[in-house]
Amino acid sequence: MASSLVRYLAASGIASPSAEAVAEEWTEIYLTPRPAAHLAFLAGSWTGEQPFLEAVVKFGSRPEPIPYGAQGNATTWIEFRGCLFKEPTLQFRQKLAEFFRLRTEVFFRPHQGLPPHREVPPEEAPKEPQKGGSSGGGVGTRVVES
Repeated sequence: MASSLVRYLAASGIASPSAEAVAEEWTEIYLTPRPAAHLAFLAGSWTGEQPFLEAVVKFGSRPEPIPYGAQGNATTWIEFRGCLFKEPTLQFRQKLAEFFRLRTEVFFRPHQGLPPHREVPPEEAPKEPQKGGSSGGGVGTRVVES
């Protein structure tokens, strides 16, 4: 599901992957805005500056606290950093719900600069498969045969 979400953002022209941090139980994919980045926030054309500086798709096998002081935990989220808008369009949110079965909640805080990309501590690094190997999938994906 997460790799499909990243592919959707890239194929729609909203954002494309530029970096990743892959741990055994979580992954963060960092994306840069593309020419249609505004479509997540506005219908129609846009001639202003990029609507956001960076997007992050985070997913994992264990729930983590939602950023920005929101209550609760989640295994998957999309974060738009340095965003000009307080929330995505209803159409964008409906696509997330329809295509990926994601329930959307929107949280906002004033931009405080881009944080550094998350580093994977050595103890959280992916373990080598015991049999077979990994086959190259898309960004943030790995297939292990056992």
